Amino acid sequence: MLNLLRRYQTCFGSVMQKRFYRSNPFFKSALENQSKVAIVDNKSQKQFTYSDLIKDSETLACKLQKENKDIKGKRVCFLFDPSYDYVVANMAIWMCGATCVPLCNSHPSKELEYYIQDSQSNIVLYGERFEDVIKPLKDDGNEQVNFKLLKELHAPQDHVEKDAQQLRNTEYNENDRALFIYTSGTTGPPKGVVSTHRTIMSQISSLVQAWEWRSTDHIMHVLPLHHVHGVVNVLLCPLHVGASLTFVRFDNKTVFHQLFDDNTQNPSGLDYTLFMAVPTIYVKLISYYKSLQPKQQEEFTKSNKNSKIRLMVCGSAALPTTVFEEWKKISGHTLLERYGMTEIGMALSNPLHGDRIPGSVGTTLPLVRAKLQPTQEEEEASQEGAQTGELYIAGPTVFTEYWNKPEATKKTFEGEWFKTGDFASMDENGVYRILGRLNADIIKTRGYKVSALDVERHALEHPSIHECAVMGIEDKEWGEKIVALIVLHDGKADVTASELREFLKDKMASYKIPSELKIVKEIPKNAMGKVNKKQLKSKYVEL
Repeated sequence: MLNLLRRYQTCFGSVMQKRFYRSNPFFKSALENQSKVAIVDNKSQKQFTYSDLIKDSETLACKLQKENKDIKGKRVCFLFDPSYDYVVANMAIWMCGATCVPLCNSHPSKELEYYIQDSQSNIVLYGERFEDVIKPLKDDGNEQVNFKLLKELHAPQDHVEKDAQQLRNTEYNENDRALFIYTSGTTGPPKGVVSTHRTIMSQISSLVQAWEWRSTDHIMHVLPLHHVHGVVNVLLCPLHVGASLTFVRFDNKTVFHQLFDDNTQNPSGLDYTLFMAVPTIYVKLISYYKSLQPKQQEEFTKSNKNSKIRLMVCGSAALPTTVFEEWKKISGHTLLERYGMTEIGMALSNPLHGDRIPGSVGTTLPLVRAKLQPTQEEEEASQEGAQTGELYIAGPTVFTEYWNKPEATKKTFEGEWFKTGDFASMDENGVYRILGRLNADIIKTRGYKVSALDVERHALEHPSIHECAVMGIEDKEWGEKIVALIVLHDGKADVTASELREFLKDKMASYKIPSELKIVKEIPKNAMGKVNKKQLKSKYVEL
C-alpha cells in the first residue's frame, strides 16, 4: 500500500505546480506507446494506434477550443456508441480542460435533455447515428446549447498544427472536475456524480495494481459507456497502461466464439487476456453454450485449453452461485467478483491470486478503506457469526459531490466516510458479502432482517428457475412478507410456492423462505443488469 501511495504521489506531484494537459498521468502511456494498437473496432475491422488516438484527440480538442474560448472548466456532453469516436471525444474534452458527461446511447430525446440541462452543459458532441434523437433537442429552443456533429469538427491538419501549442499550454490540475456519471435514479431524479482527475486516477491505480494490468493485455469491451464499470474498469484502465481493447457489440454467439474459439479470428489478431461483464451477459453466454450440439461443445472444450485469457471479472449486480459454478465448468475460469458504485469506483475485490469465494466480493482494494456501521436497532442478521452493518467507504477513490445537490452530498457522508446504502457482512478474514440495498433488499419480517440477495441465490439453485427477484411487501401481521418473482427455464414445469418452500427448507431458516411466489415472463433490468426493486414492487400489485 505504501509503495502504491508513493507511486501515486510521484505521478501527480505538487498540486501548486503549473502543469499542462500532457502532464496528466492518464496520457503518459499513450505518449510513450504511440506505435502500439490502442483500440480495435470489431464492426469496421479498423485498428487505431495510440499515435492515432493522440493526433485525432488533439485535432478535435483544437477545434473545440477554437470555437469555445471559455471551454476550460465547462461540462461537455457527448453521445456515441462504444467506439473509437467515443474515446477521441473523451480524450479531447480532457485535453481542453473541460469535464466529460457521457450520455446513454439508448436514451430517448427527453431523457437526454434532462442530463444536458442538469449538468449545465453548453456543448453536446454526437455521432451521425444520433442525428434523429438530437434533432428534437435542437428544435426545442435549447439555444444556449451548441450541438456539434463530430464530422463537422474535422479540420485540415495544417490548421491544427497552428493551434496545437495553445492546446498543449492548457493548464491541468488534478483537482479539476473530470467526469460526471449519473446515478440510475432509483431513489429520485438521477444525480450527477462528480469525479476529479485525482479521483479517476486513484480508481485506475487501484485496479491496475490489484488485477495486475500490463501493456500486453487485450480486453474485449461489451459494456455501456455511461456507467463506471464500462468507463473506468474496461476503458480507462487498459488505455492507462498502454494495453489494447476491442469494442464488440454484444451478441452471445459473436462474443462466445471470439473469446474461446480458435477458428474465430478477432479483427486485431491479438489474443484476449481479460473479459469483464455483468451476470446477465454470463447467463446469455451459458445459454448459448447449452444450445450447441454435444460435438460442438466437445470441440469448444478442446480449443478452450489454448485460451490466453488470464482473468474474467463479474460485477454491477449479484452473481448467482449457479452461474458462477456453470461458467467455471464450461470455461475453466473462476469468475472474480468485485464490488463498486458510481460514487466510489471499485472498492472490494476477490483476489487475483488465491481463493475466490462464490457470493463474496472479497476484501478492500488498494487505496480503499471500508468499515461496517451498525444500523439502528440492529437485529439478527442473515449471516450468522459475521459482523454486519451498512458499508462505509473512504479514500481517494471516493467522488467529490453530487452536482448542484449540496444537501444530498452532505446527507450521504459522515465525515470522510461515504455511506453506500448497502447492508453487508464481514467474516473474520475481512471478506465481505453484500446482503442488499438497505432500502430495497433488506426485508424486515417477523422481527428479523433477511437479505433478498441470499434468498435469490438459493432459489436459483432450483433446476426450473432461470431468474429470481425477491422483495418485501408490506404485511399487517409480519411487517413485510417475502415474495419471489421467478422466470422459468424454457420447457420447465411450473413451480408452486409450496414446492419452493420444500426445496429451500434445508438451505435456510424458515422465516427467510418466500411465503408467496409469482411466475412472470421476464424481470426488467437496466443496462447493467440490475433490477429496480422499487419499480418491481409497484408492478407486483398489478400482477
